[in-house]
Amino acid sequence: MTLFKLNNFEEIDFNTWEEKLKKDLRGLPEEGNLIKTNDFENLNFKSYSHSSQVNDSIIRGRRNKTNDWGIEFSSENIDPKSNNKKLLTALNSGATALRIDVSGKTLVDLKEILKDVVVDAITLFIYVKNQEQLKEISKYLNSKNIFFAISSNIEELQFSSKSNFLSSYDYFAQGANSATEIAFLLFKIQQIFEHGIEKNVSKDVIFNSLHFELGISDNYFIQIAKNRVFRQLANLVISQYNQDLTNKDIFIRSRVGFINKSLQDPHTNLLRQTTEVMSAAISGADAILCEPFDKFSLNGRSDFSERMALNISLILKHESYLDKVSDSTGGAYSVENLCDALADNAWSLFLELSSFELEKEVNDKLNHEIEISKLKKIENFKSGKNILIGINKYQLKEKNDNSWDKKRLPESYLILENEI
Repeated sequence: MTLFKLNNFEEIDFNTWEEKLKKDLRGLPEEGNLIKTNDFENLNFKSYSHSSQVNDSIIRGRRNKTNDWGIEFSSENIDPKSNNKKLLTALNSGATALRIDVSGKTLVDLKEILKDVVVDAITLFIYVKNQEQLKEISKYLNSKNIFFAISSNIEELQFSSKSNFLSSYDYFAQGANSATEIAFLLFKIQQIFEHGIEKNVSKDVIFNSLHFELGISDNYFIQIAKNRVFRQLANLVISQYNQDLTNKDIFIRSRVGFINKSLQDPHTNLLRQTTEVMSAAISGADAILCEPFDKFSLNGRSDFSERMALNISLILKHESYLDKVSDSTGGAYSVENLCDALADNAWSLFLELSSFELEKEVNDKLNHEIEISKLKKIENFKSGKNILIGINKYQLKEKNDNSWDKKRLPESYLILENEI
């Protein structure tokens, strides 16, 4: 019996392959079929490729054996005793990471908040008021799994371990596209390294002080590409300061947003949050924060929405096993082409931001980019070009008594349900 041999096939060059694809369209337009576009993200990329064009140098995620992530729970800014009860309930429900804000509290309050919490067994993310509070807490909590966030300008930055939190989430929540988020974070990395070097801080120390956060929203593949591209470009920027830091791990949080959430058709949110957490997990996020969809509502977050937000990660881990496969989209032609297109956009904007001499010029440029993408997103949903069930299509006839709370919701945040 003669075995079937793959090498009996003739090799086909790229041009021949491309012509065959176009022929198989049978009159359908290339755009939308072979060429994918996204005007909100300003992306245009091929959904196909050829072995002669595969880029083997791309970073394939950060881990080889696992794709695990921290399931983060964010508590409300309530009294310490109630806060502690919420945190313990979340941990018993499957959370493996906690996010708390003690910027307006004392060390005594923190001890009450963390009562019976085994800090060494989880990842802890703490918002603090100033460097003095950070140092005080660091002495009390001696754990390697603690990250800090502090509001301070570049001149006040300190470089203790995991103390410099760089987040593009606020820009994302205002309507920024992925390239703007990435470019902003790259610019901040450059700014912090330059400042640290001026202060004679070791480059390793600067690197170890950094951790990052990006927003996650509705476009599944673009959200996967965003984290992959940021990890790749952040590595490129950091390696310019120290080649020894090439391919070194950076810690990325993904935070699910509210732009596309609905209070009038609340059951759709579970589906949206699920695909968003999926895209964050597949992209290699180290921790994922999926908050209750009704966090900014008049009625406030419910126990049910809190539990559902946690359950999404639990199901994706323990039933779908997304934590077992590292960089599962690596090598997928469409995703790799998408990553290349997004990387080009983000890098171009980063270079433009780096060319400005004044901080005001940087901020003006970022605000301009955000305003353009925000208006484009609103226009696409108002026109029906993009669809959100329950918001601009198949709205429920009967309205419930819940709505977005202007006091809880930051004024600059974009909520499509309020715009349409």
